[in-house]
Amino acid sequence: MKIVLTEYYRMPPKYDNEDYDRCLYATEHLSVYCGVKTVIQPDWNNEFWNLIWKYSKNTKQNYRHDIVLRGICINWCLDRISNGNYDEFYLEEFKSNRTVYGTDPTLIHDTLFYRGKYGRDVNKCINIELKRRYGLMGYSSIEFCNSNKDVETYDFLDYLFMVILFGIIGIVTAGTYYDKSMNMKETMEHYQKDVVDAPLGTRLLLSFSLPRNWYRLVTPSKTTIGRDLRYVQGLRVVTVFAVVMAHVFLGYNFAPAINPEYIEQRYHSVWAMLMLNGMTMVQTFFTISDNYAGAHLSAGNYFVGMLIGLMYHDFKKRNLDIRKNKLMIFTWYVYPIVGYGILLSSYLFYAYDFPKPSLWMAFYSVITKNMWAIVTTVFNSPVFQPLGRIVYCIYLVHFSVARYLAGDVRGKIYISGTNIANSVMSVYSISSFLGLLLCLTLEFPMTALLKEILRRNTAKIDQEQEKMKEMTEYYQLPPLTSYHNYDKCLVTSPKNDSKYCIVETLINRNDSSQIWQLIVKYNDTKRHFRHDKIQFGLCQSTCDKLLEKYERFYIEDNLYLKKSNNYDTHLIDADTFSNRLHDRFENDRWVNYCINEMLRKDYDGLLGRSTVIYCNTKHDSWKIDSWDYLFYFIITLISMLTVIGTLYESYLRRMSLFANKSKESSFLIAFSITRNTKRLMTSPGPIKGSIEADLQFLYALRFLTMFCVIGGHVLLFNEIFPSSNPEYIEQKYHEILTMLLANGFKVIETYFIISGLLMSIHLLKFTSKEPEFGVKRLFQALMYRYLRLIPTVIFVILANMTLLIHIQNGPLWKMIGETERTFCRNNWWTNLLFINNYIHVQDPCLQQSWFLATDFQLTIIGMSIMILLQKFPKCIKTILGIGIIISMIVPGIVAYMKHFDGVMLVSPEEMKYVMWFDKMYQEFYIPTHMNFGSYLSGMIIVSILLSGYVFYENNFKKPSLWIAIYVALSKISWGILGIILMIGLVIGTCNLVKNVLEHPVFKPLGKITFAVFLCHTFIIRVTLGDLRGARHLSDMSLLITVCSTFFLSYLLGFFLHVLIEAPFHVMVKSLFRNGNENESKIDNQRNRTFELRILKYHKGK
Repeated sequence: MKIVLTEYYRMPPKYDNEDYDRCLYATEHLSVYCGVKTVIQPDWNNEFWNLIWKYSKNTKQNYRHDIVLRGICINWCLDRISNGNYDEFYLEEFKSNRTVYGTDPTLIHDTLFYRGKYGRDVNKCINIELKRRYGLMGYSSIEFCNSNKDVETYDFLDYLFMVILFGIIGIVTAGTYYDKSMNMKETMEHYQKDVVDAPLGTRLLLSFSLPRNWYRLVTPSKTTIGRDLRYVQGLRVVTVFAVVMAHVFLGYNFAPAINPEYIEQRYHSVWAMLMLNGMTMVQTFFTISDNYAGAHLSAGNYFVGMLIGLMYHDFKKRNLDIRKNKLMIFTWYVYPIVGYGILLSSYLFYAYDFPKPSLWMAFYSVITKNMWAIVTTVFNSPVFQPLGRIVYCIYLVHFSVARYLAGDVRGKIYISGTNIANSVMSVYSISSFLGLLLCLTLEFPMTALLKEILRRNTAKIDQEQEKMKEMTEYYQLPPLTSYHNYDKCLVTSPKNDSKYCIVETLINRNDSSQIWQLIVKYNDTKRHFRHDKIQFGLCQSTCDKLLEKYERFYIEDNLYLKKSNNYDTHLIDADTFSNRLHDRFENDRWVNYCINEMLRKDYDGLLGRSTVIYCNTKHDSWKIDSWDYLFYFIITLISMLTVIGTLYESYLRRMSLFANKSKESSFLIAFSITRNTKRLMTSPGPIKGSIEADLQFLYALRFLTMFCVIGGHVLLFNEIFPSSNPEYIEQKYHEILTMLLANGFKVIETYFIISGLLMSIHLLKFTSKEPEFGVKRLFQALMYRYLRLIPTVIFVILANMTLLIHIQNGPLWKMIGETERTFCRNNWWTNLLFINNYIHVQDPCLQQSWFLATDFQLTIIGMSIMILLQKFPKCIKTILGIGIIISMIVPGIVAYMKHFDGVMLVSPEEMKYVMWFDKMYQEFYIPTHMNFGSYLSGMIIVSILLSGYVFYENNFKKPSLWIAIYVALSKISWGILGIILMIGLVIGTCNLVKNVLEHPVFKPLGKITFAVFLCHTFIIRVTLGDLRGARHLSDMSLLITVCSTFFLSYLLGFFLHVLIEAPFHVMVKSLFRNGNENESKIDNQRNRTFELRILKYHKGK
């Protein structure tokens, strides 16, 4: 039975939670918040009950809608029933014909006490609402309760855990330090040697050495069996990812959802059977039941595994090679088709209720329980070796990680495929990181200890405790955001043309209001949002119901302000959104009426002037235009070139024709995805002692800096989106440690340091071969750099102006997606000319690409300086000195003349508008002349990053001479830090750090940072853009978003690199090297060597 949304939304919502934080922390007196389960009493004469029964009788594909879950504030409940006798709304527990599951009240502390004290009152409160809206009643039982007087207590087990935790940290630190002290030559070879001759105490201590355990983790097996069975590690990785995915999906079944119909609709989807029948593929997958978890039911897979092991042993013993056996090849390729057919076949069991017991169903279960025991794919990539070894730890922690990440949910959440994918990536990423730590600090050491003293130990998981602050005053303020139910508004509205509008309201000044005085108190925009400016998501039909009790003349006289006595400097251009002017004028009055009624009623008579940002209707759609067709054409062209290039490259490799390929063939092969992937993953290492070898650590710095950039932009976007607890962000601005993030804008200057370093090295290397480097060569070098960068930039811009807007929907999607679409369609040319850091900075396309413009302009300046140094070698000190002085003076002058603070301040209110209106961002942060110091990296006094705290804590008088001096020094200081770090790494001041940063894994990750940098905001917009309401922020929720964004950005960045960046780089390089015969020969020889290596690799397989 398919779900009809117009019927579905008429039923009582499955979940409904009152505001948890406001309930507990808006008062200093005792306040209690309870989770309640209500079983609705059948009433066959009630139309709503018939709908409930219609959607509840089939529990295979639907929730039980006769059981609803509520979050009730007891204080508010008692207030509602304090003015009368509501005993008729109390319903005794009745016997249901269906099984009702409940939580054992003895499991959760004080549940029985709260049931006895508040159980009867809770029943009345819920039944009053059910009776009023649906004519139904039910029996409610309290499942758990929290109060604002609850105090966390620690018992013996807690203290024991902390003792063990600190003990492990201490012994790991001691073992690592001792191992490092023994490494006199500071080489990685030291950690590869066993210490079998050392005393027992030394061996036990070294078993906890992190570098030694890291070597054990990443070193491939050297035995014949280990090499032959290395694919098992890949299967482990895929299996544990499927387990994580399934358990996250299971968690969403329990989540208090705005749209539970999403889950139910999945059960009517054939493709969803791939996940729902995933227990066939992974024997620890979906739900624990008698038909799933028993060992006797999984024995088939275990015995098939034993059979494979015996077959493998027999093949090796008799030296049989079955890889060319035709029957084996046929079975290998046919099996995946059969396997997917079995997965999809489970749809029959969800769609139909067959009579049981059944002989054919028993036979079917035999097939499905054992089918996936046969290996379908060989995972021989080295990347799976360390990942497969930490699978056990990932499996142990992933459920705890999922519980912990979901533990701060305050209200209903919106479930979508994007949110589920986001959670899966976050849980898997964090579980992998924790699994790695557990593996290095516990599993491997314990394995070593078992070999020494045969002793068992159990791994422990570190969990942090969060404390909440009382915000009595803060919760009296109007919430910064408030949204009606978007989907319900557009689907079930009695008006077919009902609208949903996003509205910004500027509260009118009212000095006689106590609430207004609190608003003024919390309106410091340096560290707070503007609490006199709030955003609403309004449903027209809901507002009509709210206002229907008033006469028209009363509404006009009391609920409408023609203008505000307040001010607003952040006004989005009316041309940014389609039909915005029409929406604003047509809907002006009813949105003002509705919001002022809510403000006046709940917030001490306050009124405001509201402005419509944009409106949505159920009939909205985006038309395909010429820009869309252009993007689709480019996608098609690249896809064709990739397929043809890959097949052609495979043909040349098989026929050994690489040596005879033409120039045109080289261009075609440039699009080979296998060739580009191999180049990315297996590029030859640099010659020892060369410049390239000394600078290998730069790949790791790029990767780590990119993580910081993505983390910063995730934080930025989380301030753009509405939050149910904005005080979380505001409180952070009063913590000095937060300045490491708030002043983290300097991290991007690391890229300028790297860029200046590489430019000067490459230029000096070139001029050593060709001393005459004039304007002509300068122009060629700049054109080479431009043509290498611009194809990927163009592709991402086209994706943002066409594809992006079609991916998501929701009340906030226009603010996130249409702004980017409009800005890119209007201002794309500034990106192509690399001048978008000066032109149209208030409505930027691909906003993060200001860095590319600044870097390109700095490259022009830097190369010009290098030409001067070549022409006048005796004036090196003078020229560099002038450059250093200019790079210091210019930022100081700008800060003084523009009345800026000493550091780039990132106030919450400015970040809410993506810095579009922030003059300091536009004139202090992104211009080229303000970043020249980091590029030049002169030798000036080091400034401390944390010194930015004083500018948040104090409002200094401006303009200020000392602030100008501070700016001059601070803008160059990051360059000095970079010089100290990079010179130290080049000369090997600390070989341990250098060896870590030069690990081969960082090379491909560092190479694709350009593509990741371009696409990561696209990922952020898509993963967060479908929000239906305010989001609860916490350290964990931010960490979830950062990890998932980082993972998905690198995944998309990989494809951008191998499909667009790498092919065009090869073509541009081929075009420009034609003018240099020697360089062309060298490059051809390198390519020949690389091609032979690929050919040898494939023949070896």
